[in-house]
Amino acid sequence: MKQITYCLLTAVFLLGVFLCGLVDVATAQPRAPGATHPRTPPPRPPGTPYGTPREGTPAINPTTIAFTASADHNAIASGQSVLTDYAVYYVLASSGATVASEGIGKPPANPEGQIAVPISDTGRGAMVNDTDYYVIINARGPGGITSGSPSNLFRFQAIAPVVPAPAPVSSTVVR
Repeated sequence: MKQITYCLLTAVFLLGVFLCGLVDVATAQPRAPGATHPRTPPPRPPGTPYGTPREGTPAINPTTIAFTASADHNAIASGQSVLTDYAVYYVLASSGATVASEGIGKPPANPEGQIAVPISDTGRGAMVNDTDYYVIINARGPGGITSGSPSNLFRFQAIAPVVPAPAPVSSTVVR
């Protein structure tokens, strides 16, 4: 009976260690100090969920998100990529609430280490015109998730349709 109890307690302990993210399930190795579980949301500063965006005049009707690639963009550890992909979080500036998020894969960086991706229909569809937003880019990998700095503010404004002027009248005759 003691052996069964010991086995059950050991199994419960190990299950708890794996579920709490103290050990990487895939490799059964301890996680690095400070690393989070891959499904754990990134830590958020107090006050706002993702910090405060950079100050300044909001960009109007942007089309692209540009950011510096993670220092681990091409890093390999124990035979696997340290960084597997990035995620974009679209954040409402007034409340710090995330209005949409999506994985963007691992786009290639240019020679200066910059990555540019278009603002997707998913992100744009969740936003209201004339409201300020910012984005946060998360780098994700087997060792956890890290958040980048908040972007500058941006907003979308409705663009009035361009209506062409009518063609001029030809040969006017007054009688």
